[in-house]
Amino acid sequence: MQNTAIINEIFFEDGYLSSDDVLKDWSVMIALSRIDQFRAEKESFENKYKKSFDSYEKDLHVVRGKEDFEKENDLEDWEFAGKALIWWEDKLQALRNA
Repeated sequence: MQNTAIINEIFFEDGYLSSDDVLKDWSVMIALSRIDQFRAEKESFENKYKKSFDSYEKDLHVVRGKEDFEKENDLEDWEFAGKALIWWEDKLQALRNA
């Protein structure tokens, strides 16, 4: 119990009225960090291949009978980064509207 009192005192001293306010701010910081991470990953693929994800995916699937595992892995990673970016942006927007 003593730890809780100390923690609440620290929160109050820093201007927080509740632990929910701290959790919200912390969640915003996490979301911003993830957004930066996934945006950088997405941009890295765009710079590497000099095209959008959709264009890259279309071009990759045009070639038949030849598999390039590195390019397929990049496609999967790129797709994940794009979807994760959207998910984190949506969560950040929800936090800001709460």
